[in-house]
Amino acid sequence: MELVEADMIEECICEDISIENFEQELQMAQEMIKFSVSKGGIGLSAPQVGVYKKMFVWMVNEREFQVVFNPIYFKDGSKKIRTIEGCLSYPEQEFFMERYKYVRAVFYTPFMVYNPAEEVRLKKITKKLSGEKSIIFQHETQHLSGITIALRGESVDEDKRVGVAFGFKKETGDSLMIAEELKNAQDQQ
Repeated sequence: MELVEADMIEECICEDISIENFEQELQMAQEMIKFSVSKGGIGLSAPQVGVYKKMFVWMVNEREFQVVFNPIYFKDGSKKIRTIEGCLSYPEQEFFMERYKYVRAVFYTPFMVYNPAEEVRLKKITKKLSGEKSIIFQHETQHLSGITIALRGESVDEDKRVGVAFGFKKETGDSLMIAEELKNAQDQQ
């Protein structure tokens, strides 16, 4: 597995995952998790590895990734924040983005049914996300519509860097910062 060139994900169109027949995508998701971990990533969407389906994997806590199929989100309130984001598809680059602080996420995720067949089914999840989780979910979901931080964001130069780092591995291009104070800092300059 390897990352495709960034221009292959920009403005791409992805197809929905079948909620009845998803075994192949589930195997792909397992490989995506391994790949993301090997690159120090906190999320990876299928188009980033050349698969144009609506799925991504993301780190939901320090030791756990979640597989997400057919995600959508809705803003939950009008509050927005400015972020500084990195992406595995744009190594060593960061971009200012404007994101909703709160979103309501809707997606399917696999779970194991412990019966004689030990079958895997999809469960529809609806949950409110805020802060870092909201930002990552928006970032990965937008990849599935061909929207990237390089297309929509403003490149960060060191003179403009303000915010709170979450401690992701900067050398992998997967840093993420929230910079709510950014506008105030820029206005003071």
